[in-house]
Amino acid sequence: MFGESQQPQDDAKVNMYLVSIAGYYGSPVTLVCVHSPQDDMLVIAGEEPLVELRRPGFGMVTNLNLDAVDMRFENEQIRKSIHEFQRRQGQETIDMDGSLARHSPENAVTQDGFDERGPKYRLAPEISNGQVAVLAACAFAAGQSSVERALSLMDDITSLISTDLYSLTTI
Repeated sequence: MFGESQQPQDDAKVNMYLVSIAGYYGSPVTLVCVHSPQDDMLVIAGEEPLVELRRPGFGMVTNLNLDAVDMRFENEQIRKSIHEFQRRQGQETIDMDGSLARHSPENAVTQDGFDERGPKYRLAPEISNGQVAVLAACAFAAGQSSVERALSLMDDITSLISTDLYSLTTI
């Protein structure tokens, strides 16, 4: 799946996950994704036929009713995932080079007014499984970034508390 030059470096923490989507236009698909929380870069790194079992070292995102998934992508998450995809495009924090670029959902989504929650979107009837998989990948990466930020904040607070306690006990 990854060539030797594409292996993540040991000192760089990355999250690798599979996004398996079926039920939309075309063949079911699994996208192999790599997300770097440090720079919030999401790389759509590969494509495979539908994978329904978790692989060691990979998270699992799907809209299917499978066991042991990290995120079940539901229709209610579409709006947020579209917003996240558009944010990533604008900030250039998503990479889908080569043949994987055909899964970009930008041409399958149109804005359809506003409501109390912000922009509303309409999906093209022929939106493909791959395009929905990219949206699901963006939603999962956003959640992982939030978790990473929360853990980092907790580490900072623990460090401050530990330092203050040490200072108080040495007086």
